[in-house]
Amino acid sequence: IGFYVDNSLRRIPLTGGIAQTIVASTESNSMELFGASWGDDNRIVYADQVPGSAAAERIGLYLVEASGGTGVLLADPIESQGQFSRYTQPHLLPGGESVLFQAMAANGDQERAEIIALEFASGTRTILLSNAMNPRYVAATGTLLFMRQGLLMAVGFDPATLTLMDEPVVIAENVMQALNMPNSISNTGVGQLAISASGHLVYARGGVAPDIRTTLVRVTLDGQAEPLTSISLSTTNVLYMRLSPDGSRLAYHSTNAEGTSVYVHDLVRNVSQRMNSGGFDSRVPLWSPDGESLLMSSDREDSVRNIY
Repeated sequence: IGFYVDNSLRRIPLTGGIAQTIVASTESNSMELFGASWGDDNRIVYADQVPGSAAAERIGLYLVEASGGTGVLLADPIESQGQFSRYTQPHLLPGGESVLFQAMAANGDQERAEIIALEFASGTRTILLSNAMNPRYVAATGTLLFMRQGLLMAVGFDPATLTLMDEPVVIAENVMQALNMPNSISNTGVGQLAISASGHLVYARGGVAPDIRTTLVRVTLDGQAEPLTSISLSTTNVLYMRLSPDGSRLAYHSTNAEGTSVYVHDLVRNVSQRMNSGGFDSRVPLWSPDGESLLMSSDREDSVRNIY
């Protein structure tokens, strides 16, 4: 059995015994989030932080012998020229000469995620699917399974030519998937499922994580609490609240499966207005001293984060 513990990939016989470290990461404290695949040639492809990058900023694919050793970098997302920053959830194909993986931008926009095939010998990368995550190939049925916003999808696939054979279809709905998580680094796109070599499937129901419902409360200096009962606030995941200098408006950002946006809520008229346009992730609003404008962080230009 291969498993993660203490930021290392380890193995232990089914009969029990002492666990052996296959490879350890010195760069990341969340190695276990990004996936690994044990091939039939007894090699393992795993995803981990690329040395020198900030935590989870750049995740690449590595190859290591299952008996243990040093991981060799197979694919670095910096080569994709900024479109993606995380290569995760690898899945080795039969023969161990190619691997499927999920490519994601750092902002976690699942609709831009792609499933890519990488040939080891040539280094060729082939985009197979867009708006797709967590690839799994089932040799018994010749089928590539993947996740798409809580849907388990299937499509015919030829691992020899790395080509799709038909159009994807839905296999199961409401499959638990790690999206819309409170902590953005946990938005890995992983589906909670397992597939046997003969093609049997086990999965957990639940879909993507539900939106967090937040109720804001205004508290006076003498301890009197007044809930802000506006619908736009009581049904939204509201974070990083900032009152305007005159106290009449509240800026905040809200996160759900469609992304993160900045809003301003008028406390007098009890209405909210979305302030940003474009991008998947706009957050952390800050009022100017005169209350006439806001600063915010946004990835609206080519998924590169800047201040606007």
